[in-house]
Amino acid sequence: MSRRLARIRGPRAHARGQSMVEFVIILPVLLLLVLGIIQFAQIYIAKNTLDLAAYEGVRQGTLHNASAKWIDCGLAHGLMPLYGGSTAVSSTKAAWLTGECRVLAFGPTSTDFQRYAAAYSNAFYAIKPPPSALGGGTPAVKLDIVNPSTAAFAEFGVTGLSTKKEIPNDRLMWRSTAAGSSRENIQEANLLVIRVTYCYPMDVWFIRQVVQGLAIGAHKLIGTQSTFNTQCFVSGGVPLVAQSTMLMQSPAQQTIL
Repeated sequence: MSRRLARIRGPRAHARGQSMVEFVIILPVLLLLVLGIIQFAQIYIAKNTLDLAAYEGVRQGTLHNASAKWIDCGLAHGLMPLYGGSTAVSSTKAAWLTGECRVLAFGPTSTDFQRYAAAYSNAFYAIKPPPSALGGGTPAVKLDIVNPSTAAFAEFGVTGLSTKKEIPNDRLMWRSTAAGSSRENIQEANLLVIRVTYCYPMDVWFIRQVVQGLAIGAHKLIGTQSTFNTQCFVSGGVPLVAQSTMLMQSPAQQTIL
């Protein structure tokens, strides 16, 4: 009887041992899959937030002569959801925001307003940090104003009241639609097109380390290139890109700060 039980239990014990080995082998792959799903879900949410931020940025640009500074203010406002969760408002960051974007000074008020002030000032400080002398760091955003182009300013630009070259924004319906040397007409030159690259910091354990390690290895292979995207990967982030277009509501000025 005991020999018969031993013959029955033998295969079962062997099966349990085999299952344990299989589980140990598959566990790292399963862990990588679960953590990857969590991280890329966060990246998806961040990309949707960046799309909205690009829209708010280009809208601010159309109202303020295609100013990169005002585009940054709009971007920061749109990216606030990624910097929320705290009610502690840094006086340095708040002062930098109020000075650059001309928002009202933040004072002691409700918890919701403090949370809003903290998110807005933190986002703007990350997007457009102050000079290094004031404690600034590396910006989290690379802004490219795709249109109006330098060629459009050269063809359609006139010297305005601000002594800067600007593209006329009035009576566009009655102006010529013929394309010139810039290969666009004045109506197309009044389209503000921005491309925003945002370095989103990954915070899921193991996924960040894997992507960062791969980026460092690739960085060594391609040499000493120091592009924004490369530096973002090396720092443990992932570059997200959004583009937005809107018709100018004010004359676009060249090299405006």
